Amino acid sequence: MLPAVRRWLLLLMVGCGFQVPASTAVPDAPVDVPPDVAANYTIDPSSGKACPADVPEWSSLIEVRDLNVTAPDGLWPMQDLTSSNILEDVIGTADLAPRNAPLFRQSVSGWTRVAVGMPDFSNREFFNNSASTLPDVATTSMTILMVLQIASPPNPAGPRSILFGGSGQVGFRADVDLDANRHLRLTINSTFAAGTIDYGTSVFPIVLKLDVRNQQQKILTPQETVQIPYVPLIASRGLVIGGANNSSPDLRCLYLAAWYGADAEISDADVRSMLTAMGW
Repeated sequence: MLPAVRRWLLLLMVGCGFQVPASTAVPDAPVDVPPDVAANYTIDPSSGKACPADVPEWSSLIEVRDLNVTAPDGLWPMQDLTSSNILEDVIGTADLAPRNAPLFRQSVSGWTRVAVGMPDFSNREFFNNSASTLPDVATTSMTILMVLQIASPPNPAGPRSILFGGSGQVGFRADVDLDANRHLRLTINSTFAAGTIDYGTSVFPIVLKLDVRNQQQKILTPQETVQIPYVPLIASRGLVIGGANNSSPDLRCLYLAAWYGADAEISDADVRSMLTAMGW
């Protein structure tokens, strides 16, 4: 094309309101994010789900998606086997220690990132019940996001332990289990409620919300909410995944994040907006 013609077309485009894309365009930005927005957070290339790797990446997700949340206070990407075999908390100081040889770097169909895991009907787990940065669940709110897969049906049927907020005896912790019908169940002391969805072997996120200020204790997923009447917890600190009170299911965990205190007091609507922004 002749130079004069190119200049004429450019002037016509500007006059009609068209804009040349900015040089900061991000080719791999999510499809509903404008191409001139620098969406600088990790997206799993196979699943298309966002898995921010640190505070700056979470800050980018929050800004790009206009979320009403903060960056997490604890984050366990679960991608690396460290020299001490722990799951490193890359934001806080609550590394999760292994017990009874849980599995590292397990492949998950449809995902590029790997997972930690526990075989079905085992007492393998990762835990921390002593870090001073973990909240006292009797007085301080805690919200946990976990991306997981139940890789095969429990045999025999449940219950199976998936996630604890808090630690110690009954009444000191909130238990997320898989019941005998493969439904999520939330239990505190003798109070419990179960969901209605069998998630099969799909990968899905759960959010455990222990909101002391608003007196809410519930599990949220993109498909359902499982809630119990508020039960005050006895003082404890802890975060446990896998076989604890009950044996573990055939569990794969790809991502874990946690918020403490006021940061954890997130409305249900804002939790669901966050999950949607991450691709769920």
